[in-house]
Amino acid sequence: MEAEARAFMDAYARDLRAGDGDAVAARYRRSGAYRMGHGRKVFAPHDSIRARYLERWQGPTSFEWGDLSYEVLGPEAVLVTGTFRWGRADPLDDLVYSYTAVLTREDGELRLLLEDESTDPRTLD
Repeated sequence: MEAEARAFMDAYARDLRAGDGDAVAARYRRSGAYRMGHGRKVFAPHDSIRARYLERWQGPTSFEWGDLSYEVLGPEAVLVTGTFRWGRADPLDDLVYSYTAVLTREDGELRLLLEDESTDPRTLD
């Protein structure tokens, strides 16, 4: 499971760097997913996740995971924690986020059930 989760996260980063909203949306559970962060909790159905990535989302100018850790929770679930750097037009404006995800198996593939993304306030200046 850990190797599969590592491959998932590597491919996820490639999709983000490519600005491929369709591929990013396909990484979420078809039953929907939880979006957490900055004091909020939202359950989004897959159709709204897909609409977000296809209609309103713009990919980063660069993207890198930082210090990802993997904790296998069972035969069908993995907890992923770490950080990421979201590149913007001016590299001095890049944002750093803490990151938590729960990946679960659905239809034989890992998909995102939960993501928590919170900006490091020091990168908001």
